[in-house]
Amino acid sequence: LYATSVISDAVTTFRRNRSTGELTQARGGSGCISNRAVPGCAAGRALDGPDVVTVSPDGRNVYVGAFFGNAVAVFGRDADTVTLTLADVGTVVAAALERRR
Repeated sequence: LYATSVISDAVTTFRRNRSTGELTQARGGSGCISNRAVPGCAAGRALDGPDVVTVSPDGRNVYVGAFFGNAVAVFGRDADTVTLTLADVGTVVAAALERRR
C-alpha cells in the first residue's frame, strides 16, 4: 500500500498483513521517500506536492503524480518486499515502449 503526503512531499510504503489487515510502515529507505529533508525518509525527487499514486499493471513500477511540481516520479517496485527505488525515467519509458511492440 502506498500513500502520499502533500505536506511532507513524500510517498510512504506500507505492508499489509493478509490475515489481520494490519498495516506496518516498510523499514529503511523505502518506507518513506521525500522531496525534502524529513527524518527517517530517503531522498527523492519530483515529489513536490504528491497527491496521486498508482501501480503499473505489471506491478513493476509505481507512479506518483506531484501537483505542485507538475511532475511524475517513477519508481521501480519489488513486488515481494514492496520496496520502491527511484527509477531512471528514460529506462522505464524505453522498457514500456519495448513491451508494447
